[in-house]
Amino acid sequence: MSEPKENKKAFWLFSRFSRSKESVSAAASVMGTLGAVGKLSLSDNSAATSKNLQAASIKLGEYLETQDQDDDGVEDVVSMSRWVEKTELYPNSSYGVGKLEEASIPHFHRNLINLAAISSKEVYAKRENLKMVKSSKFAATGPPALELPAELFGGSIKATSIRLYEVDSEQGSRVPVVVVAVRGTASIHDWMSAQRAADKVGGKIRELILSMESSRAPHLLLTGHSAGGAVAALLHAHTSHVSTPGANGSSELRNLATKFASVHLVTFGAPPTTSPALPPPKATTNPPAFLGIINEGDPIPRAGKKYINALLQLYVAPAPKPPIAPLDLPEMSLRNAGTVLVLLRKAKPTTSQEVEPVFWRLQASGPGSIDTMLYGDPRVHSMVVYLRKLGLLEK
Repeated sequence: MSEPKENKKAFWLFSRFSRSKESVSAAASVMGTLGAVGKLSLSDNSAATSKNLQAASIKLGEYLETQDQDDDGVEDVVSMSRWVEKTELYPNSSYGVGKLEEASIPHFHRNLINLAAISSKEVYAKRENLKMVKSSKFAATGPPALELPAELFGGSIKATSIRLYEVDSEQGSRVPVVVVAVRGTASIHDWMSAQRAADKVGGKIRELILSMESSRAPHLLLTGHSAGGAVAALLHAHTSHVSTPGANGSSELRNLATKFASVHLVTFGAPPTTSPALPPPKATTNPPAFLGIINEGDPIPRAGKKYINALLQLYVAPAPKPPIAPLDLPEMSLRNAGTVLVLLRKAKPTTSQEVEPVFWRLQASGPGSIDTMLYGDPRVHSMVVYLRKLGLLEK
C-alpha cells in the first residue's frame, strides 16, 4: 500500500537538507537531526491536535521548500504571524538588555560579509525586481564566474558559483579573494558521501587560480545561505585539514590550502553542522573571518529534530496565559560553525551609505546562548531578509 500523500508532504519538512541519520557526531550527516517531521510522535495529542500538527508541519515545509527553490516565495503573513505571535509571548524569544555583547568586526571582514551576502543571494535564481546596493569596497575581476551545475554532483547540489574579486583590505589596498558560494542542497549527506564532490570543487578553484594574472596569493571565501552555509562549513573543514567522517586525505581542497593567504568562512542562516563544533582557525596576527550570521528568530540555525518537534507543538497549541516563564528547549546535538553573530529583529534596516549594521555576539552558554533561545519565525530565514538587515538592498 502506497504512503498517503499527506505523509509524504509532511516528510518534506527539512528533508531537502538531509536524510535523518542516527550519528550526531558525523559531519557528513550535518542535517540528520532535522529528520522526518512526518514521523513525529503524536501519542500525547488528541486527534484534532494531531491533525493540526500535521497541517502545520506540511505548511512550514512547503513554505521553506519554496524559499529554497528560488528564495522568492511570497510570505504568508497572516498564518505565519499567528505562529510567531505565540513564540514571542515567551521571554526567551528575544534578547533583553545585557544578554549580548557588540562584536568588533574589522573593516576587511565587514567587506567580506557584504561580499558573501551578495554572492549567497546571486547563486539563487535571479529576481528582476530585487536591486542590491553596489559596493565600492569590492569588484569582480578576472574571468566570468564558474558555475557548477547540479548534474556535476549527481543532482544533489543545485548550484555553486566560483568567482574572483578584488576587496579593500585593512591597509587600504585591494587583495584578491576567490569566492565560493554554495546554494542550499537537497541532501547534504548525498553531497558529502559522493567523495568526488570536494575534489570537483577544488579542481574548479584550481582552474580559476591558474587563470589569474596575479603574483599575489589570493584569499578564499567560502559562503552560503541555509543548507548552502552548512556545505560551505564542511568545505572549510576540508581546506583547514579538520578531520571529518569520510574525508579524503588527497582532497583537491586540502592540496590547495597552501595557495591561499587565508581561508574565510561566512554563512547566513545555516543549520547546526557538526558535533563537536568545528574548531576556529589557529590564532594569527590577522585571523581569517570564521562567522555564522543569523537573524534573530530564524529557526534554521537552531534546528534539530527535537527542536522542530517542539516548535510545531507550540505553533498548534493554545497561546499561553500569564505569567509566562521561559520555554524549556531541547539541547542541541549539533553545533553551529563559526563565531555566531546575531542581527537583532528590532534593529533599524540600514543602507551601506548610512550607519553600518551592528552584529551581536551570543553568550557561549547560559541565558542568551543559542541553546536557550526560542527562534520560531520562518519569515526571517530568507536571504532577502539578511540582505535587508545588512543594508544591501536599494530602497
